[in-house]
Amino acid sequence: MNPVRRITKICFIALLGVLLAWPAAARADRLTQHWKETAKAFTENKFTVAKAIEVAEAESKGKAVSVHTVLLAQKLSIWVHCYGDGKCTVVPVDPKTGKSGTTKTGGSADLSCSTGEEAVRLMDAAKLNIAKAVETAETQSKGKVVAVKTEVKNGALNIVLVTVVGEKAQLISVDGKSGQVTGTTDVKEPAKKGD
Repeated sequence: MNPVRRITKICFIALLGVLLAWPAAARADRLTQHWKETAKAFTENKFTVAKAIEVAEAESKGKAVSVHTVLLAQKLSIWVHCYGDGKCTVVPVDPKTGKSGTTKTGGSADLSCSTGEEAVRLMDAAKLNIAKAVETAETQSKGKVVAVKTEVKNGALNIVLVTVVGEKAQLISVDGKSGQVTGTTDVKEPAKKGD
């Protein structure tokens, strides 16, 4: 298993373990608090998701299709997944220095970039990119984007952004064709049986 995927998996498992330990309402509160702390870390580092995308695209020579952020022990880690020339590249970006770290390039499925080719094709056709979606979400919500992913379903592109607005964390959906916000919901932990 490659190191970036291994770190992402470990972080995901750790966060999942913490979230499963609380009832649903407490998990939603904790998840919102996590995103608020992530937004604070971006502010403290004087860095943005848009800047991370810019750095990663320059490094990879591809187009960003997702931005993953992890905050552990008050240290912010950012990984931008870019797709170009038939391959996916994961670019770690240091928010303190604004520079990219050692990249990992591989096949789409290997690096959580399974819809990368189609997402890039749809963004190119619409003259859209996730940096524009970040700008749209932040302008409309008056908040700070802390994570982004692209989804392709039935040939349609949807860009989902986690945005912190005041005391709330929200999921903002941006249509991959028009570039317009199509929905906003508060971050909530899905209900589990027994909660």
